[in-house]
Amino acid sequence: MEIRKPTEKEVESILKLSVQSVYEGTLNRSKPEERKLREMVESIRSNGGEYLVAVEHEEIMGWVMLGGKRDEMTEQEIGFIYELYVQENNRGKGMGRQLMMAAMKELRKQQFKEFRLTAYHGNPAIGLYESLGFQPRNISMEWKQS
Repeated sequence: MEIRKPTEKEVESILKLSVQSVYEGTLNRSKPEERKLREMVESIRSNGGEYLVAVEHEEIMGWVMLGGKRDEMTEQEIGFIYELYVQENNRGKGMGRQLMMAAMKELRKQQFKEFRLTAYHGNPAIGLYESLGFQPRNISMEWKQS
C-alpha cells in the first residue's frame, strides 16, 4: 500500500465516494448532494486543503483530507483533518491510523503546531483519534422536537 497525493482522476473518484463517507461519518444522519459536497471540497482545496490517498494495485483504499483552518475565536491558523475514510472492505487493518499519521506528518511539515478534527459522538473512529493524542475540546449538543 502507498499513501500519496492523488491524481485529479483519483480526486474525482474520491468525490463520488465522499457522499457515502459523509453519510457514514455522520452516523447516517446526513447525506449531502454530490453537488453541495463538491462545492465544500473545492472551497477547502482552493484554500490549500489537500487529500492524501491510500492506494494498492491502483485501487483507492481510503483517504484523508487535511489543510489549514482559522480558529473563529482566536484567529489562529490551525491544522485541520476534514475527512478520514477507509473503504469498508479495508477496515480493521490499520489503514486509518496510517492515513492519520501521514496527515499529521504533512501538517507538521506545513508548520502547524495544533491539529483539530470533528467527529460525531459515537463514531468508532474516535478511539483511533484518542490513541493518536487527540482530546475532546468542545461538545456540540442538539435538541429536536418530536
